[in-house]
Amino acid sequence: MKLKIRRHQVEAIRAGLSHFEKKRRGTLCMTTGSGKTLVGVEISRQREDRTNLVLVPSLLFVRQAAETWKRRGGELIVVCSDVRRGEASTADEEDIVPDLTG
Repeated sequence: MKLKIRRHQVEAIRAGLSHFEKKRRGTLCMTTGSGKTLVGVEISRQREDRTNLVLVPSLLFVRQAAETWKRRGGELIVVCSDVRRGEASTADEEDIVPDLTG
């Protein structure tokens, strides 16, 4: 499934690219369901970034982020604060996001 970039996302991408002309770090704040993951992937792709850090509140969003980044050709590091996990761990990728490497 190809993801279409919507008008408000194009504007966010332009703003993000402009931001990163002057700064090394940034935070993308958009409403629920507005396409933050896609905007982040597209900013990274256009900048030709090699590594991206994505912070998410639940394992559901880990899967969503990983699938979107893989589909668009991006690489990322994901940090999740899901309390159901119970403790900090270094779970193997296949435990969280099966079969996305390949």
